[in-house]
Amino acid sequence: MANTRQHQVHEQKLEQLVKPMPFYIVEYADNKLDTRSPSTLLNYVLDYKLFLEWLIAEGIAEQEHIKDIPFSVLERLKLIEAQSFIKFLERRNIPINKQETKKAEKVSVNRKISALCSLFKYLTTQTENDEGEPYFYRNVMLKNEVNKVKETLGARASRISTKIPQ
Repeated sequence: MANTRQHQVHEQKLEQLVKPMPFYIVEYADNKLDTRSPSTLLNYVLDYKLFLEWLIAEGIAEQEHIKDIPFSVLERLKLIEAQSFIKFLERRNIPINKQETKKAEKVSVNRKISALCSLFKYLTTQTENDEGEPYFYRNVMLKNEVNKVKETLGARASRISTKIPQ
């Protein structure tokens, strides 16, 4: 991993962001820090925070604080509940400023789904409890598809060119 100034800043932000997280997310972030950029992990942990807050708001997790949500809540997550979270992501209004909101872009929703897929894969295949078994086996996120946004090279070049100072 390139150790740029931005990566260092994101690593520091990540360190602060994981403090109020459940142990399994702290463990995930620590485990993936060698293979994923701090920027990616920072965004993933922000996605997990949104997901855990949603679980509490919907009454799926009975805990008051996200740090206290056990992985058993994720293990028992029903497909309909996972799909409800995806619908929440697609339909929620994101504030732009005090007067305006917008819907999330498909790529943003996809990244959040990918973040959850990565976490669930980690918890079901890449972890070990005291008995040498994964934390749990049921991976509800395998049942949710990420519908990739198709973008032509010309459209991508056009989109990127608007962000490059002239």
